[in-house]
Amino acid sequence: MTRRSGTRRAKWLTALLALGAAMALAACGSDLGGGANEGEVTTAEATGTVGGELVISQWPFYIDRKTVPEFEDQAGVKVDYIEDVNDNNEIFAKLRRGLDDTLAWAQRERLLAQ
Repeated sequence: MTRRSGTRRAKWLTALLALGAAMALAACGSDLGGGANEGEVTTAEATGTVGGELVISQWPFYIDRKTVPEFEDQAGVKVDYIEDVNDNNEIFAKLRRGLDDTLAWAQRERLLAQ
């Protein structure tokens, strides 16, 4: 074995050990929260009758065609299911516009209330 092939083998071994250590650490829990089943869980309870319309903007073929009518029958809500999302950037831009409009409305309402 030459010195060069020994160095190459040592580099691969080091890389594999580092990958193994990273995977082992990723599998460990932490005290930072998230993912742990600790503490009391509060459940919201709905009262009253359900009604109105629900608009779902989704990727094509994400929900099968039987699910929406079944949900409408069980929930008593009209669903407008739109397959108009083609990539993440597109949907984030749509959501951002809606969020910006909502924040502007809330800020205007807060100023009017003063």
